[in-house]
Amino acid sequence: MSEQGWWLTLRPPTRPSQLLDSLRGLGLFPQEETWWFAWRETEIRLPGVLREPMDLDDGWEVLRVFSPQAELRLGRRGRGRGCWLLLEEGAEEVINRLPDGAVLQQMACWVEPAHRILWGRKMVLPGRRTVRGEVIFPRELTYDLDGDRPERALVAEVQLYYDREGRLQTSRYVRLRLVEHEGFKRLPPRPYPAPDVAVGLADRQAEEEGW
Repeated sequence: MSEQGWWLTLRPPTRPSQLLDSLRGLGLFPQEETWWFAWRETEIRLPGVLREPMDLDDGWEVLRVFSPQAELRLGRRGRGRGCWLLLEEGAEEVINRLPDGAVLQQMACWVEPAHRILWGRKMVLPGRRTVRGEVIFPRELTYDLDGDRPERALVAEVQLYYDREGRLQTSRYVRLRLVEHEGFKRLPPRPYPAPDVAVGLADRQAEEEGW
C-alpha cells in the first residue's frame, strides 16, 4: 500500500453530465476510456462503455463513472444526495481548479491494485442462442463493451482504498477488460502420477537397477 489516493466529497451537481464535462476538462475521464454503471428501482445498467454522457442525467439512485484516472460516484446520503471523487494523482490540481466550494471534504488513503471478475459466463439458451449469463439470475447479462463475447471473462481492475489504520474503506473501479481464456481448453490435462512416481520410489528403483 505504497501509493496514495484521495477521496473527495463534492457538492452534488444538478446534472451529472455537466460535472463530468468539467472533470474531463481536467483530463480525468477521457472519452476513449470511460465506463459507467448505475441502477434505480426500475432499471439496472451493467458496467459498460459510456457512450452518451446525457444518460447520466436519468435520475439514477446509484451512479458510478470511472476511468484509469478517477471514479465519480453519486448516490443517496441520508435524505439527500452525495457526490464523491476518488483518484490517485492530481488531487491538488483538481481541488484548485474546481469552483470555490465544490470540494466539501477530502480524505487521504493508501491504495493497492486488485481485480474483480464480473458476473456472467457462456450460456446456450433455447434456440442455440449464446449469451452471457448466470443460472441464478432470471435474465441475460448484457455488458455494453466493444468486442464482448460470452467466451471471454470480464475483469474489472480496481484500486483498494485503505485508511491510515490499514482498514479497507472502499474499492474504486479503474477499467474493464475482456480476458481471452479459450486457450486453457487447448492445454492437455496433467493426470496425477502413479503413487510410486509421486513419492520417488520409481526413481530410486531405477537407480538401483542401473537405469
